[in-house]
Amino acid sequence: MKIIKEAVIGLSIILLMSSPGRAQTAQPTLQTGSAAGYALKGDYWFNFVKIPYKLITSPLDWTLGDWGKAALVGAGAAGVMMLDSSFKDFAQDDMRSGTTDDLADWTRPFGDSKILFPAMAGGYMVGAVTGSRRLTAASLLGFQSLAIAAGMTQGIKLLAGRTRPNKTDDEFDFQGPGGTDKSFVSGHATHAFAVATVFALEYRDSYVVPPLAYGLATLTAWSRVNDNKHWVSDVVLGAGVGFLVGVLTDRLSPFRPGNNPNVWILPMIGGDKKGISIAMKF
Repeated sequence: MKIIKEAVIGLSIILLMSSPGRAQTAQPTLQTGSAAGYALKGDYWFNFVKIPYKLITSPLDWTLGDWGKAALVGAGAAGVMMLDSSFKDFAQDDMRSGTTDDLADWTRPFGDSKILFPAMAGGYMVGAVTGSRRLTAASLLGFQSLAIAAGMTQGIKLLAGRTRPNKTDDEFDFQGPGGTDKSFVSGHATHAFAVATVFALEYRDSYVVPPLAYGLATLTAWSRVNDNKHWVSDVVLGAGVGFLVGVLTDRLSPFRPGNNPNVWILPMIGGDKKGISIAMKF
């Protein structure tokens, strides 16, 4: 039953984020018989390094105004953290019920990397086969954003070593590197917003996709508070990390009209032939 549920959710991610809204303005990049392909330029792979590098080193180029904004964000995050215990009590004592648990069970998987990575790969295949350039690009960028955000989140978790709320009432219990718990920040919230932001930006001209994507991501983040697996500050800051990675991934995307493709990865489906072919242009 769990496998069927996860398969349905994975397929839903692709269908929900690719079908609604206006007609697509972008055209397929390549058609070859029964296979469609999308250019994977060298910049796509280089961005796996460039994006986290820019996020980490960007403060070096900040203006005084940028530092002021960062200070406000930091103060807001500190304020949320100081209210973590109150939020926990409200979520567990006043809000949680069988209904909220059921809702959390269905929304939680949208932040599970074990489901999201295959969903992005599936989205790429569906987009390539159907000739949907936009879905193919969104899936590739979603995969990239998810991978980068997941890596950064694991680093933060290892450094912070924050104890989960289901094990302590002390919201300031940070054990640091080597700690046994990894509550800060929420991986589910980070993953959900990393993918949702990319799809929302790729389908920015749709009336449906952006609110749908961010709505699912928000419910995913909420599910971790409902389940008492994360403090509110964990999910808020995790969502922020995912959002920033998603925005930068979209901004640095090499998949723009007019780009000259030099590498194609093509799913081959038809007759007795099934597999992947790689074409290169020199």
